Amino acid sequence: MSILNRYWRILGTGISFSVFGLGGLFMATIWLPMVFKVQRDPEKAKLAVQGSICRSFGLFLLLMRVLRVIDYRIDGADVLKGDRRCLIVSNHPTLIDMVLIGSTLDHGYCIVKEALWNNPFLKGAAKAAGYIPNSEGMALLNRCRETLGDQGVLVIFPEGTRTTPNQPIKLQRGAANIAVRLNYNVRVVNIRCEPLTLIKGESWYQVPRRRPFWTVEVKELIEVHRFVEDAPSLSAAARRLNTYLAEVLVPPHPTTILESPSS
Repeated sequence: MSILNRYWRILGTGISFSVFGLGGLFMATIWLPMVFKVQRDPEKAKLAVQGSICRSFGLFLLLMRVLRVIDYRIDGADVLKGDRRCLIVSNHPTLIDMVLIGSTLDHGYCIVKEALWNNPFLKGAAKAAGYIPNSEGMALLNRCRETLGDQGVLVIFPEGTRTTPNQPIKLQRGAANIAVRLNYNVRVVNIRCEPLTLIKGESWYQVPRRRPFWTVEVKELIEVHRFVEDAPSLSAAARRLNTYLAEVLVPPHPTTILESPSS
């Protein structure tokens, strides 16, 4: 039965990601043109697209749960919904981390790496939602300043890529720089997957022996002024914040089994 269960989860994973890709294509070619035709105000249209992405992420996760491919729990989703003028920063162990966080946010932006920005299935929705392409230095900072305004919410993974398993996390300084230079507080999110799957260097069909369970925990709100005060420069403040993030973004090792034995 365990072998049959594993083969079913391989099939279910393939179905889920196929639906995800086709859904992105549908949004880009049919849904988004309709949104921009009905809603003439560019800012309101952008918010409508962000809401559509949030709901599509939720449907994708529901599909994977119904197919018994994965299970998950999000603790503190209401907190994320209420955040404003804030960076949401998270560790990045698996491929679907942004989907899990994004399913709770009907507003908000994301920094998108180049590979996704060039993906024919997803780039249309990313551009329409006002997501920010990853770039270096002041170019990224200026794009964030122009896009976020006074009350924006930005999801960013400070590692810049998925964590390499069994290696300490290495943070780029982009998130800390954005926070201190735009005076945005930082909301910490911890993501844990047990057993690990959809990790860096692993193909989608390499499913674990039992159904994986994701736990997403919304943690503290870091007030950025704590790191700016008494710092000799904003660069020094960003280094201080980055060092702190490297400590708090590592979730504690699980002490209990997160799924039922029958999964």
